[in-house]
Amino acid sequence: MVSGTNPFKKGVKIPLEQQLNEILKADIKMPAFFSAELSDLCKRLIKKKVSEIIMAIYSLLCSQVRGLAVVRKVQMKLSHMHSSLA
Repeated sequence: MVSGTNPFKKGVKIPLEQQLNEILKADIKMPAFFSAELSDLCKRLIKKKVSEIIMAIYSLLCSQVRGLAVVRKVQMKLSHMHSSLA
């Protein structure tokens, strides 16, 4: 958000699970025009622990989604993703 670009955007459409795997493995480069303080802040804000990512996604989806059946599908998908990423 600070630079106005998405550091994970590839320019091609790939499946969500593949995107998440690539984000977890990515070594994020900060733009040269970032100050040392801004680079440090951005690096500390980026979560790479799978459990933190899954909980953040789950919380977001549960706050946006109405209907128990959909929430259960999301829970199952995230559980599967967690086990495959761990």
